[in-house]
Amino acid sequence: MLLWSWSQSGIARLHTIEQSPGVLELTSGTDPTPITIPRVKVTSTYRTLGARISPSGETKGTIEYLQDQSVVFASKVSSSPFT
Repeated sequence: MLLWSWSQSGIARLHTIEQSPGVLELTSGTDPTPITIPRVKVTSTYRTLGARISPSGETKGTIEYLQDQSVVFASKVSSSPFT
């Protein structure tokens, strides 16, 4: 569940897990046993259609992922036998 707060200046911000605690439980098929769905931070990024986005618009996770990928790519290119 995503909850928003608007400031006096009209800027919207997503609530954190601490600001809007709760538990979401679902059942599967004919099994009546509830399964708790884990909560994730609104700043967590997930790969969706090739883009790593977070509901809050936070880009820190995306930048860290791309930096890590750049280091891996650079090390492979620099260690290649090509001139």
